Amino acid sequence: MITNLTFTNRLSKTALISLGLAAASLAFAPGQAKADSITFDASPKTGDPAKVNVTLDDTSNPGSITVTVNVVPEANTGNIGDINGVYFNLPDGVGPVTVGGVSGGPVNLGSSDLNGNAGNLGDGVNMQGGGGDTSFDVGIRIGFSGGASYQGTPDDFRTTTFTVSAAGLSLNSFTSQSFGIRLKSVGPEGGTRDGSSKVAQTITAPIVVATPPATPPGGDNPTPPVGDNPTPPGGDNPTPPVGDNPTPPGGGSDPVAVPEPMTIGGLLMGAGGLLAARRRKMSQKG
Repeated sequence: MITNLTFTNRLSKTALISLGLAAASLAFAPGQAKADSITFDASPKTGDPAKVNVTLDDTSNPGSITVTVNVVPEANTGNIGDINGVYFNLPDGVGPVTVGGVSGGPVNLGSSDLNGNAGNLGDGVNMQGGGGDTSFDVGIRIGFSGGASYQGTPDDFRTTTFTVSAAGLSLNSFTSQSFGIRLKSVGPEGGTRDGSSKVAQTITAPIVVATPPATPPGGDNPTPPVGDNPTPPGGDNPTPPVGDNPTPPGGGSDPVAVPEPMTIGGLLMGAGGLLAARRRKMSQKG
């Protein structure tokens, strides 16, 4: 008889096996790749010393690349700055591009020329001068041009996050591509911050998206199928078959005890002694 506990255990094992097989099918599905990210610093191109850190990842918003641009105080001067524009190049075959703001001021796709003509967004938001890359495929305007405020509204964005989506776009698409960041209101915290800067960086190292390791069905310690460790008949402590301990002849009554051989010998010797003593007594009377 299967108890409720036994049934529940078997049901749990079956459910675990089904979940394990489902997880394995996802792990081995073609085109599945582990989400990844890359972080790099943009070096000064022209203008006042400044430092910007850029992170690209495909984890926060699956299907899009999330770009985070963060101004880091420059080591020697302590300069910070207001992000006015972000630029980058893309390989052939990627596009058209759409951009969505996440945080860090108004984010607007100023230009998505994809032919290297997006380096100038107007109002001084450009990457001209200083040598190196001056033209880009995509230009994104952050906030408004000018100082650390716009028409009395704070406009000092030292960090910004936005998403980039396009047909054929992946994290690998940025391998060997250039980034540029236009900064205004550059200077030390609490200072006049009347400088400006243009920083740029080309991603030279290949971006390789890691492939997840093969996971066995059921995880690292899979539950074995129910058939591998079958429950013996009758549960964990089965009753032995009837044939192993047959009922003695004569039905269900207990068998008659048989005296040990030593006991029989003692009884015979005792009986013989009594018989000899009786004969001697009768001889004396005669």
